[in-house]
Amino acid sequence: MSKENIKTIVQLVLMNETGDSYYRMRWPARDLAFQAPNWRVINLDAQAKERFTWGEAADLLILYQSNDIDLLPLIEKRRRLGKKTLVEYNDNFYDVQAWSPVAEAWQSPLLWQRYERIMKISDGIIVTGEGLRDVLSSHISQRYYIIENHLPKVPDSYESLQQKKTPYISIGWGGSLGHMADFLSIVPVIKAVLAEIPGTKLHVMGNETIPSLLEFPKEKLVFKPWGSVEEYFHFWEEIHIGIAPLLDTPYNRCRSDIKAVEMSAMGVLPLLSNAIPYKNFLEQTDL
Repeated sequence: MSKENIKTIVQLVLMNETGDSYYRMRWPARDLAFQAPNWRVINLDAQAKERFTWGEAADLLILYQSNDIDLLPLIEKRRRLGKKTLVEYNDNFYDVQAWSPVAEAWQSPLLWQRYERIMKISDGIIVTGEGLRDVLSSHISQRYYIIENHLPKVPDSYESLQQKKTPYISIGWGGSLGHMADFLSIVPVIKAVLAEIPGTKLHVMGNETIPSLLEFPKEKLVFKPWGSVEEYFHFWEEIHIGIAPLLDTPYNRCRSDIKAVEMSAMGVLPLLSNAIPYKNFLEQTDL
């Protein structure tokens, strides 16, 4: 293939160990490059000084959760050159929950204005689901594209996954501090289940303060500190039943179905709240 036929996508991304970095940035870029050999995808750190020259040269530029208003002149120049710029936002920053680690920063109207200026000048907005699309579209009139989460590889067979499960019935939950209120809301039910079914244990992966909050008997709780994405997948390998509760809040209604996707791909039966983020997953799987 000649170099003249190759098109370039530049993504300004956050290269860290968060789920968003992998699910929304790295893995989709890799899969797109495999599926469309005439496109090459370059992931560039969102704060790199080269973002202006590389962003101008790209055939398609994608920004993620950006509030970098220094890019506004670049987006305008790209439009004059007939080049498209897409932006992705994957959280309801208008109604962030008070217990979230980013609550203080996201409650700033000045930050909202920066997000909105970038969204308005772009050629389209990528979101993770219907809930977030509906919220953002009530503020910004723009083209919206829903790109659902996907895994980096085809899951192993169900039979092989079941061979890795614990010999006892294991119930699992894994998440960040932003999900703690959701998890704690269902803890009384979990305690009742563990007391009712002998040998059942709760497996938890997350912040190191969690065991002290739960007050479970040591023999009933298996705790693993938060780690890398690979460690997170390994955590689910031995779990039978996974829980993904969501309180009915404006922020949660804009989340994605990623926890359901993760659990089911590891042969885990997901128990989900009847919430907007899980609507399509529940309908498609008949769970």
